[in-house]
Amino acid sequence: MKPRALAVDDEIVSLIVLARMLETIGFEVTQADDVPIALNALAADTFDLVVADYQMPSGTGLDLAKSATDAGSIFVLLTGFATDTNIDDPRLQLVDTHLTKPVASQELAAAVAKATEEHS
Repeated sequence: MKPRALAVDDEIVSLIVLARMLETIGFEVTQADDVPIALNALAADTFDLVVADYQMPSGTGLDLAKSATDAGSIFVLLTGFATDTNIDDPRLQLVDTHLTKPVASQELAAAVAKATEEHS
């Protein structure tokens, strides 16, 4: 059985690309294009990995961090701006790793592998 990932991004093209990258590295992917949909997915199902964009109109990726990590998911935060991760938010402690967009599939695969190793 494939590991499961939740991909979250409000930009549809970015979401599709992210989902394809995760499928390429071996995940079965569920997509969510906003924070409420992602929170509903996390409440209804379990995921090995959650990869979420930081800034979305309906909230931030950090709004998902507690639900994801409480469920045992590895949590990867994506940001379009390096300064987004310099914010003073205690929820950043829940993030296994963060990456700056655009993310190459090899970079994502390496970050997920490293976070998985550290998580176990």
